[in-house]
Amino acid sequence: ISDNPTVNESATEGVVYYDALHHAREPAGMAVTIYYMFWLLENYGIDPHATYLVDNREMYFVPVVNPDGYVYNQQTNPNGGGYWRKNRRNNAGGCNGVDLNRNYSYGYNTGGSSNDPCSETYHGTGPFSEPETQSVRDLILTIHPAIGFSTHSVAGTYLNPYGYTSISPEYDIYSEFASDFATVNQYLYGRTSEMLGYTSSGTTRDYLHSEGTYAWTPEIGGSDFWPFISEIMPLVSENLYPMQYLSWVSGAFADFQNYQILGSGYAEAGDTLDFMVTVKNRGLALPANNVLVEVGTDYPHALPVVESVAYDTIPARQLKDNSQNPFRFALDNSAAFMDEISFYVSISQDGVVTVRDTIRCTVARATVIFQDNAEDGTISWSASGTSGMWDTTFVDFYNGAHSFADSRYGSSPNNATAYFRLNQNINLTETLHPRVEFWAKWAIEDGYDYARLQISTNNGSTWTTMTGNYTHIVSGQQSYSAIHHWVKESIDLSAYNGSNVQFRFLFDTDGGLNGDGFYFDEFKVADYSQTPVGIEEDPPLAPLHLELYQNYPNPFNPATTIAYQLPLRYHGEKVRLQVYNSLGQRVRTLVDGVQTPGAQEVRWDGTNDAGQALSS
Repeated sequence: ISDNPTVNESATEGVVYYDALHHAREPAGMAVTIYYMFWLLENYGIDPHATYLVDNREMYFVPVVNPDGYVYNQQTNPNGGGYWRKNRRNNAGGCNGVDLNRNYSYGYNTGGSSNDPCSETYHGTGPFSEPETQSVRDLILTIHPAIGFSTHSVAGTYLNPYGYTSISPEYDIYSEFASDFATVNQYLYGRTSEMLGYTSSGTTRDYLHSEGTYAWTPEIGGSDFWPFISEIMPLVSENLYPMQYLSWVSGAFADFQNYQILGSGYAEAGDTLDFMVTVKNRGLALPANNVLVEVGTDYPHALPVVESVAYDTIPARQLKDNSQNPFRFALDNSAAFMDEISFYVSISQDGVVTVRDTIRCTVARATVIFQDNAEDGTISWSASGTSGMWDTTFVDFYNGAHSFADSRYGSSPNNATAYFRLNQNINLTETLHPRVEFWAKWAIEDGYDYARLQISTNNGSTWTTMTGNYTHIVSGQQSYSAIHHWVKESIDLSAYNGSNVQFRFLFDTDGGLNGDGFYFDEFKVADYSQTPVGIEEDPPLAPLHLELYQNYPNPFNPATTIAYQLPLRYHGEKVRLQVYNSLGQRVRTLVDGVQTPGAQEVRWDGTNDAGQALSS
């Protein structure tokens, strides 16, 4: 599926591969695949995302890899429910069929398959002995996809390479993507042995990876291989976003990475709030072009000064921020202490919005009591319990190059109980509105395994589990479980004012599924207060110099906004803002009078003083 399906445009368009029904009794994978195909085709020219993907991707689909096996199930069970798995190869000895998902060359016959032609996992007489796998191989060697799904059912998980060993190659990439696209359907991800409890060799997924294609085996959920009719639409719907996600990252995908409040790191009433947004091109193959980030708010006391910044081009897998031209909002004097401001971030590439996110800022003076961004190792922490757990990791992080994680590389171990304790006491004896804050992501078997943040007021003799914005009850206590991708946790500590406290993270698993585990970054304890009356660190809203900012939008139609800041020395002085053409002729006076020092902006509709439209 592409705008030019008969033309090879892989030099400028991302290539992605999808297949299903290697196993004839797993039609849910076919339904998910065809549903995505329908979404693309039915929404082309209507939905901007579908239109962009069709115009800028080469998306290859093989919805039925095993037609003979599927037709056999149709013949034996015309109303559904046939349990034939393999193809219909006539093997010697009277047993039919080869398991096509054991017939690929990489890792062939290394365990996790059978030499017995009567076995459900019979791998065939040799790699690519079957016409079906030969066809897939030939297609892959022709199109060279960057990423792909080979879809099965019915476990409700994602399998990443390798199926036959304990090695997880390039786990940083696999974890980054899966922890993001699995947030909708809440499927855990990991190797076959971790998700299904057995090994598999000669699989499509491992072969694709060996050819340079990042590949998963999505195991679609449901009650059975043949789900009830009432399950079909929920199953295909919950898997639409992961299918879309692969199409995006096969080319260029400008995505939100993080944000940082600049200057003092906080803002009070009357302050100017500057912050930068870091964008990552998560795409594997191509640069993201014409990247634009826009920020808005419905908070009535935040005046936008700089709310749109062009990031232009971001190379594949690279980061870019706007620290040299930050977003700027002026808070007026009516901004109330401890108000929570929501800033809405929109990121687009080539005119199409790729992601929307929200940044939140509290109107207050933030005094940092303790912080750790994981870049200096575990010097401030002590690990105990199950050995080999809790360390820094490079696999994923919110900011910088490291985060803390219960498992440094790969999934968490089974039957583990591990603690990660902050070594120092945190003094809250003179705090007003203290909070503990951190960014975290996790993929944990929901309802069975969990992470918890705990607090102690008696130097660790007893611990209390804390309730956060993203916790829910697991095993009787508030816990982090299920799947979330980099969210900011913020927990009020006002109940502990007057105390010295300690913190620790607890991670616990049973003997079931192994998840990716719990990551946290930018751990901080801060007190939120007001600057005392009569103490003024910096003149509010008043820079030392006159500042005139780039008008936005630019170019514009029908109007643009010109923002500027006036220093204190302009108090009581007349201000004149005029527009000149390329010949040096004044064409419009926008401001001519006394203005208050601080942030100002004026809107211009492109007309001269006589109200006549000017040519560009």
